[in-house]
Amino acid sequence: MSTKEELSLTLYHYLSRIIGAEDIVKTRQNIFKVMDFVMNDNDGFTFISSGSKAEGIDLKGSDFDRMIVLKMVHVYESFHYATYAANRIFILLDHTDTPSGFTKLKLYDNLPKCIPVIGQCSQTLGQETYISSKLFREYFLSDNMIIHGPCQSLPGDVYDRVVCFRCKPWIALAQPWINRSQSTWPDYEQKFYNIREQNKSVYKQFDITFSCYRFGLYCDALSYWLLLASFMYQHKRFKECIDIVIYCLSKSTLDKIFLQATNSLEEQTLYEKTKRVVGLLVTCKYLIIKNMFLSLHFIYCQQNCQHHQTTQKPS
Repeated sequence: MSTKEELSLTLYHYLSRIIGAEDIVKTRQNIFKVMDFVMNDNDGFTFISSGSKAEGIDLKGSDFDRMIVLKMVHVYESFHYATYAANRIFILLDHTDTPSGFTKLKLYDNLPKCIPVIGQCSQTLGQETYISSKLFREYFLSDNMIIHGPCQSLPGDVYDRVVCFRCKPWIALAQPWINRSQSTWPDYEQKFYNIREQNKSVYKQFDITFSCYRFGLYCDALSYWLLLASFMYQHKRFKECIDIVIYCLSKSTLDKIFLQATNSLEEQTLYEKTKRVVGLLVTCKYLIIKNMFLSLHFIYCQQNCQHHQTTQKPS
């Protein structure tokens, strides 16, 4: 073993004693992944954990950061790019009289002001209504927290959180980055680094979601296997998707298909008797086993369904 290899191994063991072994760090990371996965099962907010603790490092001075995204609010540079939905609030970017890197958030109309968080955090200047960053930070400020830049923080710098909106489209101010000269900057090494970092980000998101499903397999196996099949389909892993579906079908025998616990005893008795007499398929024609709903922006709504929805015309 060379001197460099010995030094690397010594440094690795030293850091393992201070930070923790690799499996310990991964366990810490998985705890925050699962926490985000559980907390994101709601219609109001998306929770994104970060900071050194979420990365698996638990040392003196390590902090925990959290981004809280309001799902109902969608930010656009122009209303032309907005997609209408009844449960959305539209906010427009306004770059007039703002320094570089900053923007104003303008309400498209005054209807959202009836929502407390919007009504109490907005200010009208002339004929336009804007979101006040100061009022917005103070609106979500708990009694034991302080304002720290754009964040609400606990004393001691152990926890920072920021409540924010999301802008999905690529804004015009960033368009020059797309059409920039490829012969000057960035050079080959910088472009290779950018591509590698982008791939790492995609892989990280895949790994986070996959880890959450893996944890779910231990509690409600069949439903999580089917969710995992949808996840594979979304990422165009069709062979894995088919293999999982075939496995689920092999486990889905007739004796394992029940009504929901919310159904009355009379309904469950009728279902079982009908199934024994005429079979499951005929029974399903006359009895509702379980209602299924797909929201407009359901994450696993397949592409062909979405295409049919956008191209369907009223008769």
